[in-house]
Amino acid sequence: MLFPSIGVAAVAQHGNHAGNHVPNPGEVDAAIVNLNLHYNDNLCLELLLVNCATHVTQGDEMVCGSNGRTYANHCEFTQAVCEFLHSPEHLSIAHHGLCIITTPAPSTIASMIASMTTTMMATTSTDPIANIVQNVFCQNIDTINCGHAFELICGSDGKFYPNRCEMSKQKCNNPSLTVADKSSCTLLG
Repeated sequence: MLFPSIGVAAVAQHGNHAGNHVPNPGEVDAAIVNLNLHYNDNLCLELLLVNCATHVTQGDEMVCGSNGRTYANHCEFTQAVCEFLHSPEHLSIAHHGLCIITTPAPSTIASMIASMTTTMMATTSTDPIANIVQNVFCQNIDTINCGHAFELICGSDGKFYPNRCEMSKQKCNNPSLTVADKSSCTLLG
């Protein structure tokens, strides 16, 4: 139930609201236009009855909510605010317009995959998930930029690698390659 404090009886009495003030259509429109109003159960009950697909208000635009979701218009945003009205995390406006979705840079993704594959390859494994991750990494080896992170890693082939990502790339050519103790690697040769 969206409004635990008002109960089913109040919802059934739509238009009466058990003797409380019923917002008129002008107040409902004002709440949709002015997103900074204080929302209460009565106003939310009326707002949730609005068909946002057909309701148009002046200055209507997309809204980015504090939950990172983009709402197509003010009407949809106000309905979402009402759905969060009694939750611990109240919904507010982050900004007007589309929410900006950030994704990690490709080199960050490559580092994460390399870290996963190196961790899984520390011991020779028949783990099917480790094999899948390594196969995906190797299939995309030409597009993976390991970046400039420097974390000297010793391989079981006796060679040092500048980071886990570069070692994971070498594992594509030498599947038996594992992480070894640094004392077993030499800087020469």
